[in-house]
Amino acid sequence: MNQVVSLRNGKQVRLNSLAPVNAREAVHNIRRIDRAYVRNIGFEFIGTSEISRAAVEELVTDFQSTLPVGFSAESTQGTATKDNTSLHYLAIVCCLLAVIYGLCAIYFESLLLPFYIVAMTPVSFIGLFLAFGMGRFYFDQGGWAALIILSALAANSGLLLINGYQNYLKKGKDSKEAVYMALLQHGKTILLVTATTICSLFPFLLGSTNQVFWFGLAVGTIGGMIVCLVAVFTLLPAFLMRSQNRFRKIL
Repeated sequence: MNQVVSLRNGKQVRLNSLAPVNAREAVHNIRRIDRAYVRNIGFEFIGTSEISRAAVEELVTDFQSTLPVGFSAESTQGTATKDNTSLHYLAIVCCLLAVIYGLCAIYFESLLLPFYIVAMTPVSFIGLFLAFGMGRFYFDQGGWAALIILSALAANSGLLLINGYQNYLKKGKDSKEAVYMALLQHGKTILLVTATTICSLFPFLLGSTNQVFWFGLAVGTIGGMIVCLVAVFTLLPAFLMRSQNRFRKIL
């Protein structure tokens, strides 16, 4: 901060006379873009754009001279960047949900029951975002991959329960009894699938939070599966009991 910056008009300004510098903890994450590991460093600068541009350019130039071979530093100030990664992954999730809905609609010969299965997916996303938010973890490519995995795992749990519910309705059981018996029949399977998934991803949580992809994948999937498990045993049975009259008309 004792560095002197020269402006275009020839005037020299010392940085510590303009604003203080305070250190704060940031998320440690290194992204990989185009076969190169990228670390973004940012700071808030209070002042005119001219002073800010001059300070950043001089800092980057000085820092560049100290880097070893293979490393580089550049400023992205004033350049517009567009990242379509979020839209790409969201499109994949939407397409996956559409495919799941279509297949379940064909299998159950119903338009309502597949909706309940697909509804478990956004509910499981609540657990994913809570895990990242409460833990203050960086949402990287592993988090997006967890969204895709949760879309399939949540649908699998709902599919097992609704399939058992449908079979017991065909045997003449009423709605409540069919839900209870389906839970007794497939509840253990759903619990085992959830437990084995969490246990298989748990070793990735024991490593460093700096791990790219794997730590985010484990955090997001485990958080989403826990919330999905609660939803399958609470929300889904409530939805099925309310759909008794409509379902019997379909049968």
